[in-house]
Amino acid sequence: MLKKNIDKMTIDEIENTKVGTLPVRIVYNQIIDNNYYIWLIGNTDGNKLFFAMLNDIAGGTIGFTDSNLAVNYVNRKDVIKSLLQDFGENIVIMRMSLLHLQHILDAHNATHLATILINPTTDFFIPIALGFFKNLVEERDYKYDENLIIDNNDDEYIVLKFDKKEKKYIEENECII
Repeated sequence: MLKKNIDKMTIDEIENTKVGTLPVRIVYNQIIDNNYYIWLIGNTDGNKLFFAMLNDIAGGTIGFTDSNLAVNYVNRKDVIKSLLQDFGENIVIMRMSLLHLQHILDAHNATHLATILINPTTDFFIPIALGFFKNLVEERDYKYDENLIIDNNDDEYIVLKFDKKEKKYIEENECII
């Protein structure tokens, strides 16, 4: 399994690292702390995840290390427009294991599922190639174990509904109709 990087860095090391090195370390450590769970945006039917194009030839499924980051992301003006067009007024932010995603990765879904873009902002994201992740897991003799994939937390998903007055997605039970 991937190991958490707990090496302490001096201020000089932080200032002289390549751009993105520290955020990647932080995100990977968060993923490991979260037992390889991330938050994904999907439709309420549960059969489609939010995919974004990076350029004309590459893209990835959008994921987050924290549900609050996901809620903030879906309420960006450019993202709201895409979500309304692709998913409509109701969406779900669901917690899913990277181990489960790599287990279901196959030739039929590789175009959309092969790369997960973690915590995207307008300037930066952390890509995770599930094929590479799968190889790391297999190298360490990982055996597919349902207990690692599914836990019984109450916060497995959050249903969001587009509020026309607020012009943003809010949790369904907070929605003013």
